[in-house]
Amino acid sequence: MKPFAAIVIALFSVAALPSVASARPHRNHHVRYEPPDNKHGAIALSPQTRRIGWSYGYGDLGEAQNEAVRQCGESDCFVIAWEQNQCAALVEGDRAWTGAGAPTQAEAEAKALTECSAQGSVNCHLVRWVCS
Repeated sequence: MKPFAAIVIALFSVAALPSVASARPHRNHHVRYEPPDNKHGAIALSPQTRRIGWSYGYGDLGEAQNEAVRQCGESDCFVIAWEQNQCAALVEGDRAWTGAGAPTQAEAEAKALTECSAQGSVNCHLVRWVCS
């Protein structure tokens, strides 16, 4: 083989090899997408006795709500706020109880306080929050 032909063949052989950068696997190549766990929480209230119950971290919304009502322990308890992979807050004012859910504790509290004031209550204050 002539020296020139050997050099050309060698260059083509090297060019055909994958580069080191392209031969590396992608960092997340084998990572399978897993949806986030759905976690639920709830806050229940008895308007007559002002007792509350709460739950968080439950895999099922119905279970979370049932646990909050069970903890409240009164016949008139009802779920006033619930959340899924977020936070919920319960606020009391002189004329209303309000609940709200939001991505963060601060946002849930702010929404519930705003709603409490919008219903004509004064002295609105946070009673309970939960996050899952």
